[in-house]
Amino acid sequence: MEGRSGGWIEVNGEGILGKKLVDKSIFRHGTTIPKDEAHKYFNTINREYLQRGENEVVTILVDGKEFKALFRNVKSDKRDDTYQFLFRKEIKNYIKENLPKSYKYIFKYKENPNIEKPQEYIGFYKTDKLNTFRVELITDDNYSFKELPNEDENITKETVAAASENNKALKEEFFKYIGDKEENINRKYQKTYKIVLLIALLELADFEGKAIYEDVCSYIKEIYIERHKEGLAVETFDSEIQKSIKNLEINTVKKVMNENPYNVISEKDYIFKEYVDEVEYLSFNTELWDELIEEDKEELKDILKYKLNNYYLEKNLGENMDPRKYYLYNTVCENPNVWQHCLEHECAAISYIQNLDTAGTITRVINVAKQIRIGDKIIAYAKPQQILAVGEVIKTYYEEMDKSKFVYNGVNMDKAKECRTYNQRIGVRWTSVLSHPLYVDKFDKSIEQKNTLEKANSAFGELTKKGFNDAEKLINSILLKNDSRHEGVVNDVTADPEETDKLEEAISEKISILEESNFQSKDVIDYIYNYIAAKGYEYSRDIIKNLYLSLKTKPFVILYGISGTGKSKLVELFAEAIGASREDGTYNLIPVRPDWSDASELIGYRNIEGKFQLGILTNIIKKAIKHKEIPYFVCLDEMNLARVEYYFSDILSIMETRDKIDEEVKTDKLIRKELFAGDLEAVERFEALYIPENLYIIGTVNMDETTFPFSKKVLDRANTIEFNEVDLDFDFDRDENVEAAKIYSNELLCSEYIKIAQCREKKDTAKEVIDELKTINWILEECDMQFAYRVRDEVVFYVIYAVNEEIMDFQKALDYAIKQKILPRIGGSSGEIEKCLLKLFILFSNMNKSNFASDYIDEDTLDKMFKYLKEDKKELKEGSKEKSSCRYPISSEKILKMLWRFNRDGFTTFW
Repeated sequence: MEGRSGGWIEVNGEGILGKKLVDKSIFRHGTTIPKDEAHKYFNTINREYLQRGENEVVTILVDGKEFKALFRNVKSDKRDDTYQFLFRKEIKNYIKENLPKSYKYIFKYKENPNIEKPQEYIGFYKTDKLNTFRVELITDDNYSFKELPNEDENITKETVAAASENNKALKEEFFKYIGDKEENINRKYQKTYKIVLLIALLELADFEGKAIYEDVCSYIKEIYIERHKEGLAVETFDSEIQKSIKNLEINTVKKVMNENPYNVISEKDYIFKEYVDEVEYLSFNTELWDELIEEDKEELKDILKYKLNNYYLEKNLGENMDPRKYYLYNTVCENPNVWQHCLEHECAAISYIQNLDTAGTITRVINVAKQIRIGDKIIAYAKPQQILAVGEVIKTYYEEMDKSKFVYNGVNMDKAKECRTYNQRIGVRWTSVLSHPLYVDKFDKSIEQKNTLEKANSAFGELTKKGFNDAEKLINSILLKNDSRHEGVVNDVTADPEETDKLEEAISEKISILEESNFQSKDVIDYIYNYIAAKGYEYSRDIIKNLYLSLKTKPFVILYGISGTGKSKLVELFAEAIGASREDGTYNLIPVRPDWSDASELIGYRNIEGKFQLGILTNIIKKAIKHKEIPYFVCLDEMNLARVEYYFSDILSIMETRDKIDEEVKTDKLIRKELFAGDLEAVERFEALYIPENLYIIGTVNMDETTFPFSKKVLDRANTIEFNEVDLDFDFDRDENVEAAKIYSNELLCSEYIKIAQCREKKDTAKEVIDELKTINWILEECDMQFAYRVRDEVVFYVIYAVNEEIMDFQKALDYAIKQKILPRIGGSSGEIEKCLLKLFILFSNMNKSNFASDYIDEDTLDKMFKYLKEDKKELKEGSKEKSSCRYPISSEKILKMLWRFNRDGFTTFW
């Protein structure tokens, strides 16, 4: 291989960005990228350039494990743009563990020229995920160390023995300098600065005892910020840290650390600073660090943290300022009796029982309950997003033994959910109690918590002091005003009559000016495309056609792709073009929250009083049923921030009950009877609700580390439209005269077919589609990825609509349907998956089988497949041929990407 500067070697092949011989820099801080190769890395971070001093946080995948690193342009006036990967402690330690030969050669043998160097490499690869690189560590399995000549070996042993004695003495001095737990804190520590500096360095130091100084200061900042959140002083009043704590910046921390603590400790020769490739590092003395074993480091951290707490106590900045903690008590909204019982018996009652709950959950919750002390403050909470009361703890955790005080006292108590006794308790005096629950919009932002997920998953979640104070103010303001208009959820039941009349008037006017029903669908699609383009947005005509056909096939569609491609905007503009708007409620954006664990936010729930509260989606459905003439749109924005199966499965199941009844498409009832409990008014108003034929739900999806994947249950029930291709060109000369939005009836999008038997008049098209699907399914059976009737029917409907309304030809429509309904289901790491994908590619692309020597696919074969598709697209674009050589070019291209991923990572998915 031809060598290059910095140990980099020439590489070829799809996916690989660079490959480097392992050197000292890899273990110490990372690596600098050759200047002429840096452009390869920018696609992965979706950037064209980084300013000097600018960086991007990236994910490094090594052997399936994720590590964080920085990709940056060095801040320097002395040289040209210099791009580097800066590795954190965790990945450096992992590299050390997995490349022990190179590490030993570099650090133990000091790169002795008399010893052959191991030929070990680190390779960088691109991935399908934004800001994510894959790294391969290539070991020299045939290498073994040769013995040093005797003379060199004797010198080395003598040197090591002498150094060892010196290092032991240095370690003893350092421990003496730190001191033990018993000594007076004021002798050495007039401030917390030296303590937190050493704690941070011990926590962050890599195997060489080094840490990026900026990271150390950031860690220190978080120590102070967390303490401030508790309502505690972080330092004495004269401290720059205390003065700046409300807006504490890393630069302030760095300035304070440099002024005294660093100077004092470095003068003792225990720590030092150095620059490596213009990155500032804080390091322990090398000899000292080499002498410290893991037990020493843990002991030092323990002593320093003890001294930190002791400092706050001796300076009267500790627990004496505000010893209380603040909690959110999650009441049992499904059983209103429990809350009433808590009020009557002055307690916060919980029930965690063996065989009914997991052991881990029981241990975690009970441990938290036992930490709650007398004097701590409590806010009573009910799902979703409601607060009920303020309380103060008057008795620590206990188990009530008096059966007359149990919530339930049945013979099978604590053996079934409905018979729980709720005898595990904290004594609480409830001092401020609302007569009705108060719904708090944007709860997690309004009421600050230590962990926002605890309120959904645990009986007690800890609040910050600020979070408690804000909740208490809300409750007290309601009690003071004693105005029922401020209590409870403002929903359809309590809506302002005047506002309702205005909306009704607007919708009635809209219905009166509907477009004539003799429209041609393809003309409407052209109009929608032109309307959106005139608004200044770039979407291809095929995307508009595809969205229209997908909605007509089934009123649930998923748009997925990288962030910023305009998925949510397309939904809004598409709806707007045919007459829907936010103002009259015919277009609705619902942002999905990560803590959604059931359908209560969308469908509804019983509040703590046993009253049914209407969900967001149910309220929209109620209005849509009232105005069946026009379409209603719901955009579930970032719908996989929470697990879709948890909060949307009930709705998906109800969608599958669609049927034509008296020429109208209806579903089974939306709300289960048990949700109403004894709320007779809610039964009368909402029991008959169903999902109407004029409601269209479109979910937008980003696939990254913050989101959840989809199950086949979801994928089978939706068309999945991909948004990953980005054309950054913009036509500045196009016509910007926006045509007034037209108002179309629901007839435009309403499904004509619900069951395949209804397609008899189009049976020739249907049979042709089914024949193709049978061939595909035979291939998929080999890897257990075959589909069933639901997918078959919806692919048939899609193609019939496309062909019958002259929107797409047969091949193109089936191509889109295959990609959107069949390919998303395929994924895995087995060899059968790869074989099936290859067979599908050959079928879809019409590529000559002679190009494939075997079922195994190497990079050369993938490169041939890529060139084949690229040439086909080029010839079509140039006009040298009228029709693609591929049977299904869109699906072929997607399968190739999936095969590339399988070849690179050993597994693949559609996403």
